Amino acid sequence: MRRLPCRSALRVLLLGATLVPMSRLSPASESAAPREEPLRDLNVEKTFHVEDYGAKADDGADDLAGIQAAMTAAAQCGAAAEVAFGEGRYDLNPSGKGGLALAVNGAKDLVIDGHGAEIVIHNPQKGFLRLSVSERVIVRNLSIDYDPRPVTQGWVKSVDAADHSLVVELSPGFPSIEEEYFRTGTHRWAVIKDKENPRRPKRGLPNVANLEDWRKEGERTFRVQFAKWYPIDRVSPGDPYVQIARDNGAPVFCPIYCSRCTFADIRIFSAPAVSYVPLQCSLLNFLRCRTVPRDEMWHGTGADGIYCVMNRIGPWIEGCEFDAIGDDCLIFKTKGANCVRKIDDRTLVLQPRPDVKGLAGAFPVQPDDTLRVYDPMAGQLIGEAKVVSAENEQAKRFPALGTPWTVVIDRDLPGVQPGTEWGSPIFYNDDTVGAGFVVRDTIVRNVRRWGVLCESHDGVIENNQFEGTCAQAILFINADVGLYDSDGFASRNIAVRGNTFRDCFVADPRGLVEFSGVVASVMTGIIGRKESQLQQAKVVPWQGNQNLLFENNRFFGWRGMPALNLGCVSGAQVRDNTFELGEVAAGQTPSPAIRVYNASDVDIQGNRIEGWPGDSGQAIVVDEGSTQRVTMEGNTSAHAGGQEVTPATGPIG
Repeated sequence: MRRLPCRSALRVLLLGATLVPMSRLSPASESAAPREEPLRDLNVEKTFHVEDYGAKADDGADDLAGIQAAMTAAAQCGAAAEVAFGEGRYDLNPSGKGGLALAVNGAKDLVIDGHGAEIVIHNPQKGFLRLSVSERVIVRNLSIDYDPRPVTQGWVKSVDAADHSLVVELSPGFPSIEEEYFRTGTHRWAVIKDKENPRRPKRGLPNVANLEDWRKEGERTFRVQFAKWYPIDRVSPGDPYVQIARDNGAPVFCPIYCSRCTFADIRIFSAPAVSYVPLQCSLLNFLRCRTVPRDEMWHGTGADGIYCVMNRIGPWIEGCEFDAIGDDCLIFKTKGANCVRKIDDRTLVLQPRPDVKGLAGAFPVQPDDTLRVYDPMAGQLIGEAKVVSAENEQAKRFPALGTPWTVVIDRDLPGVQPGTEWGSPIFYNDDTVGAGFVVRDTIVRNVRRWGVLCESHDGVIENNQFEGTCAQAILFINADVGLYDSDGFASRNIAVRGNTFRDCFVADPRGLVEFSGVVASVMTGIIGRKESQLQQAKVVPWQGNQNLLFENNRFFGWRGMPALNLGCVSGAQVRDNTFELGEVAAGQTPSPAIRVYNASDVDIQGNRIEGWPGDSGQAIVVDEGSTQRVTMEGNTSAHAGGQEVTPATGPIG
């Protein structure tokens, strides 16, 4: 058998069922060792019952103060402690807009055990628990819901294409969009759902609709004005309708500056924003957590599942389930910075790069971190350097957002000049991308956008089920949502194996060939700070995604785009996967099972394509004009009687 050059080998060591990254991540951090097993339990010395602090289940009274008092006492007791709930329902009535109802700061060796309790939050613009600067904390055995809920649902009664509006009747028992929080949230969004499966967005539509306004026409009937860009002519009477009161400032759980903390057996029914937002954390764990609406609901949350930003060692996500959530499911990425001043060739002042709205972020950095510098206009990596020292003007480990850092690096970067324009070089910290993450035995179903957005390295995505995602089930890319901001960076050393992908990418792909695919990799350059998002992105020559393994996965039904769209990658193995095409409309030429472009050192072997029409082109397509060193062997197609599938030649349209 012909083999690829050595660059194609995925640098990992398989020990049983665990992927152990072998690349050197950072000599001064824990990520130089294999990702450690999750914290699953703690031995506690003291127990603090919330009832002793005035929080009584099922009495209808506000339990906020009592729960907070118990948590504070346990966190400050100086011993390993447990906060214990009783069975039943606890009501929280936090005031204000945004933020979280409860806070635990500086805890160490703490268990918060709900013992099956249900938390009901009576403010749909408030999150639940902020966990700050804490280590070895377990939160478990709780369910979270809202009353009133930050999401409502109903049915489309009529469509007025000329007026660009719908008449919608809301279902009994769900909030009215007359409530002020539907107008004052971060976003005013609607999602049109599938008639046969109301938790799944309707096929062929954009994944969300921006709403201009709405007015009441009957007791529970409203005329809703959609943004002009939305193809409202594709909406039909009888379509299920969901409206979301999203509030980005109100995640359910927000661990920040935490390490070795675990969330286990948590059930989230509804929420105004993200379920979990780990910020600048390390070695977090999510075990058997479920963000799934109640049976009668078509939609649960306003935003993502687990949104991991600037984590040093990525999370371990195992046995979880996410269904009908309002944005991406699992995200692994960091934030960038611009060089605002060069004191000398190796001393730089780095300023956190603002987002598209101009809001300043954070840029955590410490000695021995690796910085990677990207030119977003040329689409090229300028260089890499190791941090020798890092100081900020506040002399704090966790400085305020927007705080600049004075950084000394170990080598010159002659191609880097100071600049804060949108096209100026972007500095990414390779040690804050959540490397070493594990996603295992998890169900991702009917999410509004991506199943996994990966901008990290040395991770594993294995034995999961992806079904009905609006966009890619897994996307490897170097920039985030609109491809105009500084979230990133490029992925490498990732194993994707043993997963099942069924009926994914149901939304309108907007004709973007390079981005389409049930699983896809791409690298983009930034050509302008535009609101039109994907249309302003361009695919770049840099093959920045490196060493990706796709093994023993099963793909069912990929319709108008490839199942695996492999682009902008150096070193990939695609082996022993099964692709089942499913039904194809009469006269339609199916997209290939595997498409490769702008790539090098790719090994495609032992893959099986079932149900492929014999006269419908190639099931595996390689763009010879942009791709070098491809090995193909043992790939078979059911229609061809076991013949090896050969790649097409020439450029890809």
